[in-house]
Amino acid sequence: MRSNATVIPCAIIGTYKKFSPIKVVYGQPIEFKSMQTEKPNAQEVTDEIMDHIKRLLDENRSSMLR
Repeated sequence: MRSNATVIPCAIIGTYKKFSPIKVVYGQPIEFKSMQTEKPNAQEVTDEIMDHIKRLLDENRSSMLR
């Protein structure tokens, strides 16, 4: 939070088996400027990032199951 860094959420979708295909999906940048006035703790920021990653997984997982 102190660095004002923008976070790019990333999801890796696949079976994680040797030589099997994977898909890497990047989400929209997350800026935490609006949260700075609230002074969130590290867990709140982590939860926000993980929510974005979960959405990426849900939106893209079916394309790997075909």
